[in-house]
Amino acid sequence: MSDNVRPLDPVKPSDMELLFIYVCPFCSCRLNLLAPTVAAIVQCGACGGKFPIVPIESNTANFVKIVLNNGMAAIDADYM
Repeated sequence: MSDNVRPLDPVKPSDMELLFIYVCPFCSCRLNLLAPTVAAIVQCGACGGKFPIVPIESNTANFVKIVLNNGMAAIDADYM
């Protein structure tokens, strides 16, 4: 590393998303979905099985994001 290069400061999150885990009813593989707010048919990446999912309530997802200030309130205070 050259002497001119400034060390990088830790980067804070700029936003957040909620990840929900659904288990495939065919092969029990875990599927990670980003806050699915509408009913849908999803396809398992492992076995290819298709199945309907129960959506989450968008108001609840928005509430969690507001409470955590889009991730800023979750930052470890030791890094501030």
